[in-house]
Amino acid sequence: MKQLTCEMCGSIDLVKNEGVFICQNCGTKYSVEEAKKMMIEGTVDVQGIVKIDASDDLKKLYQAARNARETSDDETALRHYESISAKDPDSWEAMFYLVVLKTNSIKNSEIASAAVSVINSLDRVFQLINKNITDETEKKNAVKEITEQCYDTATWLASASENFYKTMTKGNGVMALTGIGGIISSVSSTSNALTENKNRFVRIANIMCVCGNAIEIYCDMEDDDYKEYAAWSWEKFVEIDNTHYTSHFSHVFDDETLAKYKNKSSSLNPTTETTATSTSANNSETENSSVTTPPINSKTEDTKNSGGCYVATAVYGSYDCPQVWTLRRFRDYTLAETRRGRAFIKTYYAISPTLVKWFGHTNWFKRLWKKRLDKMVAQLQSKGVENTPYEDKNW
Repeated sequence: MKQLTCEMCGSIDLVKNEGVFICQNCGTKYSVEEAKKMMIEGTVDVQGIVKIDASDDLKKLYQAARNARETSDDETALRHYESISAKDPDSWEAMFYLVVLKTNSIKNSEIASAAVSVINSLDRVFQLINKNITDETEKKNAVKEITEQCYDTATWLASASENFYKTMTKGNGVMALTGIGGIISSVSSTSNALTENKNRFVRIANIMCVCGNAIEIYCDMEDDDYKEYAAWSWEKFVEIDNTHYTSHFSHVFDDETLAKYKNKSSSLNPTTETTATSTSANNSETENSSVTTPPINSKTEDTKNSGGCYVATAVYGSYDCPQVWTLRRFRDYTLAETRRGRAFIKTYYAISPTLVKWFGHTNWFKRLWKKRLDKMVAQLQSKGVENTPYEDKNW
């Protein structure tokens, strides 16, 4: 007699319960008669053509894989999809989920590459759907499932990317803040972290863009359901870009690209409400879009257009107020008179606009800088620097 072995996963851990043998690894059940046949040793003389029907085995594997997915048992689901892929290399479901499920256990350094893996799988997945699914309802269900799963994966990766960014910048985007003389000691590290986060978001958002494009290529775009799936994919592409903008006041794609997919989405689904902020350089004009982008705080905009003293303007709320007049005089008649002072001003202007754009509207930023600026202004005024209305000097 042979050892009783599960035909689905190869496990020998089978337990008899209520008249059937149950594989403890994958859950496949065998009747007593089936178990006996599995344990017979020896050879069987078979003549003619032998056809092996593996359809029942595949059905059991698909069901086991889907059950594992529903319970978030990714490891078991992956194992079943590997078995399915070995038995049926043309399975779109196995190909898709062998890539997607692996994103749930990636490291921070693998976020971008995980997004690229999902993107690279989509063309082949849609080819397999077209090749093997003839029933239109079944095909639509598959496309709908892929579209929704792509969005779930993209939102998960976007959240992981943001958490990684916060970890790298100690939770608030600033590695370390020093006094006014030193300005920002770790701006370059923060800037690098933001750039890396932005690059990750490019790939993450492109999951939805490529998904919509694949629907457009491989599906009948005269059909309202496929139109809806494609439009929704492109809408979510713009939404993910907008998620980055909401957190960092910075879009990851240019105006032309976003406008293109907003228009494609709205042309396929004209009932979509469109009210979003434009992605123009100053983010001040609004245009129709499938998602809403919150405007930058008005005081931050004033600061951005003021021409200098960005941090002070954000803290005191105006470019023309006694404290800022004092600081502007100090800049023009003290700092600007020396080479070191001019270098400081140049560095300040390179750094502070971005800082204010990110954090100028937050209370913690204003509280942090107000105490330092108040002390500095008091010292300057005690040395005779006036706080009366002032026009900037050209230097």
